[in-house]
Amino acid sequence: MIDAFHENEHSMSPVQVVEPRQGRREILLVEDHPPIRNAMHRLISQAGFNVTTASTVAEGLGALEGKDCLLLDLNLPDGCGVKLLKHIREHALPIRVAVITATGDPKLLAEVAGYRPEGMFQKPFDIARLMTWLERTPLLNTTTAAVNPEELSQRSSMIVQHLQNFSWHLRWPRSGK
Repeated sequence: MIDAFHENEHSMSPVQVVEPRQGRREILLVEDHPPIRNAMHRLISQAGFNVTTASTVAEGLGALEGKDCLLLDLNLPDGCGVKLLKHIREHALPIRVAVITATGDPKLLAEVAGYRPEGMFQKPFDIARLMTWLERTPLLNTTTAAVNPEELSQRSSMIVQHLQNFSWHLRWPRSGK
């Protein structure tokens, strides 16, 4: 299990950056902890996705339009991320949601489960599992072009290579998250 998010530029191997193309999945990453948000943005972008980031519920609500997937932290500075999940479900928005949280609060987790997110990742999480989820989760938004199986296989192989080339880890804050 990966347990740090530390980037050391001197120990990173060069990686191929894949330019996002029209029709690529649009990802909204809502995470308030800057090192986690920045590292996840970088990795997901390098895998060829278009990534928008937000650090609060309000920013997330303002950035939902046109997104295919939402990667959602629950403990945010201006409230609980479940508000975003609730908004998506109540408005029947075609957005797949993966909740990424360190919370162990059974009431909150039951509330989240009631809104049926398509993915649930407990921090610290395996970034390879998250990337596989992003690659294989069917799109709900029919305006975005689907990835053909050959391209999916190539992109999955590229993601594994990215993960092997990075020498940083995910380190989660111990207090409050």
